[in-house]
Amino acid sequence: MYVYAMIIFSRALSSSDGFTGLVYVCNYVPALLISFYAGTVLDRFPRKRILFIFQTSFIITSGILAFAVGYPGFESVSRWLLPLLMLVNGAALAFIIPGRMALVGNLVEPKNIPRATMFLHVMIIIGFGLAPAVVGVVKQHYDWQTLFIVIGCLYFVAYLFLFPVKPQLDVKGPVQNALESFREGIRFIKSQRLIMELLLFTFVGLAIVGPIQVLVPQFAKTVLELNEQQRGFYVTTLGVGLLLGGMVAQFLGHKFPRGPLMAVCSLISGVAMAILAQIDHLVPSVLLLGAAGVFGGTMSTLIPAAIQSQTPDESRGRVMSIYTLIFQMTPAVTGFALSQLADVIGIPHTLVVCGAMIATFSLAGILFLPELRRYR
Repeated sequence: MYVYAMIIFSRALSSSDGFTGLVYVCNYVPALLISFYAGTVLDRFPRKRILFIFQTSFIITSGILAFAVGYPGFESVSRWLLPLLMLVNGAALAFIIPGRMALVGNLVEPKNIPRATMFLHVMIIIGFGLAPAVVGVVKQHYDWQTLFIVIGCLYFVAYLFLFPVKPQLDVKGPVQNALESFREGIRFIKSQRLIMELLLFTFVGLAIVGPIQVLVPQFAKTVLELNEQQRGFYVTTLGVGLLLGGMVAQFLGHKFPRGPLMAVCSLISGVAMAILAQIDHLVPSVLLLGAAGVFGGTMSTLIPAAIQSQTPDESRGRVMSIYTLIFQMTPAVTGFALSQLADVIGIPHTLVVCGAMIATFSLAGILFLPELRRYR
C-alpha cells in the first residue's frame, strides 16, 4: 500500500515517469545490499523478534511522510526525501519478506510447509490487490497527508497482529561470521539444481510486476481516462486476479506437473499484458489485466512453496533471503528500466515490450531448465 501510494504521489509531484521509476527502484536497492546478511540473521536469531523490529520502520516512514507533506517547503525537498524514505522502507522489507516466509517453518509441521507458504502468499496477494483500491478511495476524498496517516495506522494494526504468533521452536543457528554463513547458504543452493532453476525462473515470473506497478496506473489515467478512485479499482483487478491465481495454485498444484504449469502461466500472463497495451476500452482491458493476474498469481504462488519444500529449516532464512532478493530486485530493475523507456516510446508500446519479453523468457525456461521442466 505504501509503495503504490508513493508511486502515484511521486508521479503527481513530478509529472515524470523517470522520477517515478527512481522512487520505485529505491524501495529495492537495499535488498541488493543486505539480503545476504538478512538471511544470516534470520537463521541465527528468533524470527518473530526480527519481524517486530523492522515492522516498526514501516510505521515511522509513513509518519514522517504524513508530517512532511504538510510542510510548506515540501516540494523542494521531495526530490531527495521520497527516494530516501523508500530506501528505508526497502531495508525493512529485506528482513520482513524472507522473515515471514522463514517463520512459517516454525509454525507448522514440515509436511504442511508448502501449503502454509501458499496460504501466506495468498494473504500477501490480498494486501497487494486491495492496496490500490484503498489508496484510490482515500485519495479521492482526502488529501495526501490523510492518506499517509491511514497507511501508518494500518501498519500499526499489522504490528499488533504479531503478538499472538507462537513459534513452535526458536531458531538459534551455529555461531559463525556472516560471510561464512552466507557462503554455506550458497553452497547449499548450488547443491540443489531444482532450487537454482526455481530462483532463476522467479526473475521471469516477476518481471511483469514492476511495469504494472509503475506504468499501469498512468496507463489507466491517460489511455483509459479514469479518475483517482476508478484507477485504484482498475489496478485492484490485478490483485483480484492474483488472489484467484493463488487459489488456483492450491487447487491445481498437486494435479498437474508444477514446473510446466509455472512456465505456461508465466507465458500466458506475458501475452495478456502485451495485448492489454493495445486496448483503450475499459471492459476488455479489465479482463486482460485480471487474466494476467490469475496466471501470474498461480505461477508466483507455486514457486516459493516449491523452494520451501526443498529447504531444511536451518538454511531457510538464507535461501528465502536470496529468493527475496530476486523477488524485490526483479520488479525494481524492470520497473525502472521500462519507466525510462516509457519516457521515450510511450507507455502502451513499453507494455508491449514487457509482455513480449516475459513470453520469450517463459518459452526459454521450458526449453533450457530441465529440472523445472521435470518438476512434479
